[in-house]
Amino acid sequence: MGRGIVVGWNGERSEFEISKVDRDRLYGRKVRLVVDEQARACRSALLTRDGSAVAPAGCVAILYVDESFEVVERSDLRAVDADGAPLTIVKSTLGVEQPLKGPVEGSRVLECQVVSVYALTPTMLGDGLRQGLEAGRIYETSFNYRDDFNAETCFLLKNESGYFALVGNPLRLEYLGRDAPALAPPAAEEEADEDELDFSMM
Repeated sequence: MGRGIVVGWNGERSEFEISKVDRDRLYGRKVRLVVDEQARACRSALLTRDGSAVAPAGCVAILYVDESFEVVERSDLRAVDADGAPLTIVKSTLGVEQPLKGPVEGSRVLECQVVSVYALTPTMLGDGLRQGLEAGRIYETSFNYRDDFNAETCFLLKNESGYFALVGNPLRLEYLGRDAPALAPPAAEEEADEDELDFSMM
């Protein structure tokens, strides 16, 4: 199989080809094309502040600089956590079998911010997983499209339109209930300064 989602559940291996679902695929897209008098497509360009030069697309690059405004090569960049410790690269999960958890509650999906949706085409589907998905159950696994520093959470599910994978990251939100402590009352206004000028005395 190619680089798709591969999962193992209850001793069964399942494989899915993936196709990203995006707004363009769902609704189509429109492109505004600027043309000249001869109906030839125009290309964007940048004009320098003094108006003396034109820089066509591709002439301007993004540079990384340090605290001293010295250019830093992209290859020298290092990812670190909030404490400054280096992060470990997480390998891509595509084509690599991942353990599948579940079924999980639907509320588990709500605990994540979904950033990508993939339509799945099963090329090998275990009977147990197929029955569970057809019954409306949701399963969870790890997902990483390419080598980077963040492994995402993936939910497998099925509806009347087919099989899908919802990929996202856990939310860092604290939910408040009805028994949450009341907010502190606003601070009392400070007493007027005794030295304030009293116009009634004039």
